[in-house]
Amino acid sequence: MFLREERIAILILLCTTAAILFVYAAIELQGRQVYATEFDLTAPDGTLVRLSGIADRVVTTREGGHLIMNVNSVRVFVPASAAPREDVRQGDRVSLYGVVQTYQGRKEVMVSSARDIVILSPSAQS
Repeated sequence: MFLREERIAILILLCTTAAILFVYAAIELQGRQVYATEFDLTAPDGTLVRLSGIADRVVTTREGGHLIMNVNSVRVFVPASAAPREDVRQGDRVSLYGVVQTYQGRKEVMVSSARDIVILSPSAQS
């Protein structure tokens, strides 16, 4: 059997683990959106941002199948692994969350998950 001090240490570890799991679950239920700020060209790399607007340009790269779009003239990079479930078309009104990064000297938003892109209203062309 365990000594009294060992039982207390195990109890503390279990309580700490339970508290961490509870906080993690609460954050996951809220979603990343709660912690995102509105995109700004002065935002430092690594900042979680939200961006909404019209998809001015939507192209798929020849190599890798990544999606590159401009939303309100801001470049958005969507890796093939995070491609949205629905096709985003030019003229669609979208809302998305991603991390700011600098690519070839320009700020862009990199989306990491398909669920971080929502098509608010499809374009009239769809």
